[in-house]
Amino acid sequence: MLVLRAAQHSVSEIAEALAAEGMPVSAQTVRQILSAEGLPRLRRSPPGQPVAAGRDQGRPGAGLARRHRPAV
Repeated sequence: MLVLRAAQHSVSEIAEALAAEGMPVSAQTVRQILSAEGLPRLRRSPPGQPVAAGRDQGRPGAGLARRHRPAV
């Protein structure tokens, strides 16, 4: 989970990746765990712009299938 967040994946993308690995969790659970670890939410960015710390992207699975997913 922390590896995926370090790669700037949204909580929804992380939840999808974990579910694909046989560990289904909700985006809310991911958000709570990341918050407990002291990680900030991701901020929404215009298309084509990198995501920065702030609010979460919020688009479920946005681009996850097109990117290499690191091991969880």
